[in-house]
Amino acid sequence: GQKIEAEWKQPAPEDVNAAKEILKESESKAIPFLLPVDTNHGFDIGPKTIKKYAEFLSHAKTVFWNGPLGWFEKPDYADGTFEIAKALAATSCIKVVGGGDTVAAINQAGLASKFDHLSTGGGAALEYLENGGLPGIDILKSGHRPESPDLVWQDDPPARPEGSFKKDN
Repeated sequence: GQKIEAEWKQPAPEDVNAAKEILKESESKAIPFLLPVDTNHGFDIGPKTIKKYAEFLSHAKTVFWNGPLGWFEKPDYADGTFEIAKALAATSCIKVVGGGDTVAAINQAGLASKFDHLSTGGGAALEYLENGGLPGIDILKSGHRPESPDLVWQDDPPARPEGSFKKDN
């Protein structure tokens, strides 16, 4: 994997909750975050990393969160996502969440009212942050009508037949 450089703003994970396989019976255990990857699969951040991230985020002025920290739908791997959501909810920073899974986790934790903006459009939100616009919104704002044989522009909608909105008795 890619090395997390010291100058990056986010802290590096210290541990991960892992299991050998994705099975209902698989045992979750916190193990050190090691590279290269061993035979376990990481499904959540571990308790040391939760504490480290919560402390780091307690000093934030703005947080944009896209993506759960673990497999939150499975209780054994939900701690990272829910504990970070609780830690963020307790801060006074601006909190923006992008992505349907993250929004679902925050709703499941009962913390939605503690966040400033929740958007199910995670990829679109990242695109907007990276490029300052979205192609669909940009074209609508421009007023440009692209030429395409598949598009039919209609300035005036067709007239509705007389009585089409009346309720039949």
